[in-house]
Amino acid sequence: MNKLSFLFLYYFLIVLWSLFAIIIATVEFLRHPLSYFRQKKRDVQPDILQNPTLGVHKYVTANGIKFHYVANGIEGKPLMLFLHGYPEFWFSWRYQLLEFGRDYYAVAVDLRGYGDSERPPRQTDYQMNTLIQDIAELIPALGYNSCVLVAHDWGGVIAWKLIQRRPELVEQFIVMNCPHAKIYMRTFASSWKQFFNSWYMFMFQVPYLPEILMKARDYNLIKRFFLSERMGVKNKAGFPDEIIETFKYTFSQPGACTAAINYYRNMFKVREKNGHTDKVEKPILLLWGDEDCALVKEMADQHDSVTMNLIVKHIPKCSHWVQQDRPDLVNHYMREFLQEVTITQQQQHYSVPRKSMDGLLFRLLYYWLIIIWSLFATFRVVLVFLRHPLTFFYQKKREVQPDILQDPSYGIHKYVTANGIKFHYVANGTEGNPLMLFLHGYPEFWFSWRYQLQEFGRDYYAVAVDLRGYGDTERPSHKKDYHLDKLTQDIAELIPALGYSSCVLVAHDWGGTVAWGLVQSHPELVDRFVAMNTAHIRLWTAFASSFKQLMMSWYVFVFQVPFIPDFVMKAVDYKMLEDIFLTTDMAVKNKGGFSKEVMEAYKYTFSHPGSCTAALNYYRNMFDTGKSYLSLSRNKVENPVLLIWGDDDGAFVKKMADEHNSVATNLIVKHIPKCSHWVQQDRPDLVNQYMREFLQDDVS
Repeated sequence: MNKLSFLFLYYFLIVLWSLFAIIIATVEFLRHPLSYFRQKKRDVQPDILQNPTLGVHKYVTANGIKFHYVANGIEGKPLMLFLHGYPEFWFSWRYQLLEFGRDYYAVAVDLRGYGDSERPPRQTDYQMNTLIQDIAELIPALGYNSCVLVAHDWGGVIAWKLIQRRPELVEQFIVMNCPHAKIYMRTFASSWKQFFNSWYMFMFQVPYLPEILMKARDYNLIKRFFLSERMGVKNKAGFPDEIIETFKYTFSQPGACTAAINYYRNMFKVREKNGHTDKVEKPILLLWGDEDCALVKEMADQHDSVTMNLIVKHIPKCSHWVQQDRPDLVNHYMREFLQEVTITQQQQHYSVPRKSMDGLLFRLLYYWLIIIWSLFATFRVVLVFLRHPLTFFYQKKREVQPDILQDPSYGIHKYVTANGIKFHYVANGTEGNPLMLFLHGYPEFWFSWRYQLQEFGRDYYAVAVDLRGYGDTERPSHKKDYHLDKLTQDIAELIPALGYSSCVLVAHDWGGTVAWGLVQSHPELVDRFVAMNTAHIRLWTAFASSFKQLMMSWYVFVFQVPFIPDFVMKAVDYKMLEDIFLTTDMAVKNKGGFSKEVMEAYKYTFSHPGSCTAALNYYRNMFDTGKSYLSLSRNKVENPVLLIWGDDDGAFVKKMADEHNSVATNLIVKHIPKCSHWVQQDRPDLVNQYMREFLQDDVS
């Protein structure tokens, strides 16, 4: 049709459907005259929107707008960016944030004008070109070059345009109940059903009326969107009053309704500069709830003309609100679609390049060191067997927990679930005091912090946790369950599970490795960080430049092989534990603090089925740290850090401590001479003193 005919039809439909809406509104007013204009005052954000399991609330500026978003997962992992529709906000992706935050840096943003994102006042501020530019600038503002883009409804409209104009920003595209613009216009022109389904788009073009309808009877239209028989979700159990209240709260904020409707008021003003006639080449998954009363389901199967690499999944008995109505199937189909591209392959785009050696040379060196040091370890094992032939396979049966582990002066034994794992911890102090969280190393458990629990329980809620697989914490059976990304996520979820939004984090050895990752991926969770004889991941490469460190690191390579290290740990009734703490160059200097009773506590703990293997699995994943973890180290840690270093450490060269200025901007280093790797147990007096000095401004 020509332009004149189009304008005539456009305004005719606006008038027609606006009159229709006015009639409906009038009938509604006559039925509820006293409550029609009543709106509940909502000043306090519903608690569910602050649920820490959904993610962390953050802000970023892009395209001149301050965007609010919720992020779940470790920053540095591949970015999965979620764009919501109307009338929604970030919360509509709650099920996907929980699911995909395990493998991605999952970010659900409030689009321009929605939720807690900035709301420009003019209608023209919501034109399509501006909305596309928002996302084009948001991705690099989050620190990424590209993402897995997931979108629904209006978020999908923007995403379809983005992937055509800026395809380099999108690795894979998952779109839900939103057709490509060409498919929509073609169907609108040929289907009476779609024509009538689209009535609201024309009514939304007029001023004031749509806002009045949205707010009428305390935002009853929002409730009808999600719960009515025709438009609403089919799984109504997933939409209790608490959920509806979050949407009402969000759209009750000043200007929120107008901003959202302004998207529609600009939708017929789109001008394609180049036409973008080429097919989309990126991999696309189109999910479609078949009982969508806004968009006919036939549209889903017509996208072959605009895409080259498309998978369509229909979900029967599912509404327009597909990701909230059937999150189980949505998440399942998303995982199926993404499984062909492994996380490791996706992370290559964000990884820190290996500067010192190429991949093949690294692998050759890696396997060569494993073989050399394993032969060395085998030789030592043979010597031990020859010295103790009768007791080599002997292990004392330990069924009763040593009394010292139940000493009430250390604290109370408790359990909490985080990241799908049941964690055991010992807490000393008053719950509600600032949280001080202790992370132990290898081969330790919560008990290695006994001196600090007694000291800091006076001022803090001091919590010493058994890390995943250690002590009385749950022990997953697969090696991959001890990947560094999972260990970091454990602590990221443990802090809110304990009822806190942040903590003073204190860590040693392997606990420090996890903690360095946490303080970079979730700096908002850590007020201050106390690290003890543990190196930042960027300094792990010291063995490549220091022959002494290479020799000290022999056990790291031995631990890569299966069975042998587990066997050696148990030999001669766990004599390896005695050697580590009391006889070798690793041993404590203050042996008076390591009585037989203390040693028995360690033997008891590691005699539990699977304990040795679980602890060794930390090492078996350390060379597969996740390039996501490496990429986190591009920026320096800005949190205040105290690094305490026992100078007679048999595992790390002393000079490594002073090299941490290259990775931390606010660092204090305290050396303790004549002190072993087990610094918090070897010199608890000095450790506690240095911690007090560092924290003196932290406790009022």
